[in-house]
Amino acid sequence: MNKALIRQICEAQVDPFGFLQRLYTLDPVLGVAAFPAWPHLRKLTTALAGQQSEQVSDQWSHRRILVVKSRQMMATWTSLGLLLYKAIFGRPAVYLLLSKNERAARELLDRLRFLISGLPEFLRPRVGTNNAAEMEFSLNKVRVLSLPATPDAPRMHSPAGVIWDEMAFTPRSEEIWTALKPALDSGGFFWGISTAAGPGNLFARLAKDPETWGLTSVWLHYSEHPARGSEWLETARKGLTPLRWAQEYEISFETAEDRVYPEFRQRTHVLLESHRYQPDLPVYRSVDFGFYHPVLLYFQKTADDRVIIFDEWIGDRATVADLIAAIYAKDRAHGFTEREVEWTSCDPAGHSPGESGVSPIERLKRAGIKIKAQASKIEEGADLVREMLREREGIPGLMVSPLAPRTIDDFHSYRLKEDGSAPEKDNVHDHTMDAVRYFVVNLMGVREKRVRVRARVRGAHGP
Repeated sequence: MNKALIRQICEAQVDPFGFLQRLYTLDPVLGVAAFPAWPHLRKLTTALAGQQSEQVSDQWSHRRILVVKSRQMMATWTSLGLLLYKAIFGRPAVYLLLSKNERAARELLDRLRFLISGLPEFLRPRVGTNNAAEMEFSLNKVRVLSLPATPDAPRMHSPAGVIWDEMAFTPRSEEIWTALKPALDSGGFFWGISTAAGPGNLFARLAKDPETWGLTSVWLHYSEHPARGSEWLETARKGLTPLRWAQEYEISFETAEDRVYPEFRQRTHVLLESHRYQPDLPVYRSVDFGFYHPVLLYFQKTADDRVIIFDEWIGDRATVADLIAAIYAKDRAHGFTEREVEWTSCDPAGHSPGESGVSPIERLKRAGIKIKAQASKIEEGADLVREMLREREGIPGLMVSPLAPRTIDDFHSYRLKEDGSAPEKDNVHDHTMDAVRYFVVNLMGVREKRVRVRARVRGAHGP
């Protein structure tokens, strides 16, 4: 190797941002383009990895950075470029790329391959294993795994660093974060990257108070992008509602336009303190059987006819027997029995016996649980829930205790289908929301039935 080549390799190793300038990206408008030396990308590089190789070696392994951004700020390209820098010049390690689903995870690895393909020959690493989910750098034994974000992904590996892309749009983010914590606490770096996706989700909470979570945040607003002047702004705003523009470009966490329950607000609908079971108030349960993740919610109706969701149980690969056991355990913990429970609502489809010959509803009844299973269309039930969320005299008709964090998160994260026709059955946020809907439908149905009975009584006995 001649001296000139050695000097070029050393220069590339000294400055991470200088290394990025040797890369090419795939721009949605310009196509293949050299990595730009824009100030906001230098700011991001400094936050993620420092500026000198000494800093990278000694410090970036402990960096926990939240990148909160407008759309198309090249934050993902920058993070992948820096990961490539680490893979080429660093020690043997496993690095983990996470994204919201399998397709997005594959795309991250495809981007990394594209970055490698554009490197000068003298910097291009030798790649061994190279498939849809993994890439291995043969020379220094670095493995890069790109996986759809699930709670199991971090537990299966001991990553030296994690890049979590589209973090705000990832289902079960609370569980994934919990699984990541041991790796991060042992010294692995963490870069969480996303635009806003409404309030209440994990990313929104981290962005609001990063220091409490041991994070540093970097905000990248579109106004920092050199190519986004007044002409771009005028064009970009066309076709977007004010709410959508605020979320996608102004980094607003206030609302998401495609939420099923946009009426739900953290400050309005979430109690400051946990609600304790009160024996003098009616108590109810609601269940969603799910296939792997059954849900159990507890409700009380206050003296002024408002409802509080005061506890929850979320099953993980749980059976109906597990659900029944959870009901018994929760009841004991709160100090009541089935005698004090008005009824437990559930999906009328639970009447189907399936292959076992005994339906889930029948199994609950055999366990001594009183069941209500009134049928309704999903859209009609969701409309009744929205009605209960509305404020009356400054107080909403439905509130949630902090002891039901998954329900709170799902109220924020439950989305409509792309065509806006109905709620999305994503097998993540829909289970608690289905249980809420079953309860409201049965509660309102009982109320309407009583009105009809009173009307018949009045008709029979005269005015």
